[in-house]
Amino acid sequence: MTSVSGLLHVARAEIGYTEHPRGSNHTKFGVWYGIDPAPWCAMFASWCFWTAGYPLHVDSPKGFAYTPDGVAYAQHHNLWSTSGHYAPGDLVFYHWGMGRIDHVGIVVADDGTTMTTIEGNTGDTSQANGGAVMLRSRAHDQFVAGVFQTSKLLAGSGPSPAPHQVAPSWPGRNLALTSPFMRGSDVSTWQNQMRHRGWSKLNVDGVYGPSSAEVCRAFQKEKGLLVDGIVGSLTWQKSWTSPL
Repeated sequence: MTSVSGLLHVARAEIGYTEHPRGSNHTKFGVWYGIDPAPWCAMFASWCFWTAGYPLHVDSPKGFAYTPDGVAYAQHHNLWSTSGHYAPGDLVFYHWGMGRIDHVGIVVADDGTTMTTIEGNTGDTSQANGGAVMLRSRAHDQFVAGVFQTSKLLAGSGPSPAPHQVAPSWPGRNLALTSPFMRGSDVSTWQNQMRHRGWSKLNVDGVYGPSSAEVCRAFQKEKGLLVDGIVGSLTWQKSWTSPL
């Protein structure tokens, strides 16, 4: 079995899988990646590559959970394409016209008119966040932002993905501005990482006060995350894995 056929074999075996309960974003892929519950199309794709024996190492040794990070990695490593026929094993990224990358799927076939993909977190009528793994067919250029040519990695050409910094395990609680202030080693761990990222005026005191919430909101805005000043599982993970 070739690397591409092995990848597609793994992905096809998951067709019909649904998050449980529906609408929860809770999946085995999120549990495996370490960010659950969360939108999971990228974690599904990463899981398929990992399980097939070809981990992508985009944001972590397991791959990536945030679609724009997959795009940035592909562009940086000259593996990004916005034209032509796309190859089986490539990752196709979609945007729904809202100014951002919204979704990703694995290319099964592309004849220049119709592209067939296997996508996680999709549905019969939804573009994304539909809660299931499905085989989808779309017009070749419908909503396509571009393609991460992972087929080149599977074929052994192109650069080998280099591992990025791995986030420590999420502490299991949201760090938020409360009264009294939240305290703990998880707060100081996150504060130290924010200082490493350039917020040098933030004190590493293990107390999640107004200055911590302010830095959190600034970081979330910078990375296109929900700006709520709360260090949840996604903000925690991005604090380590997002490029400086």
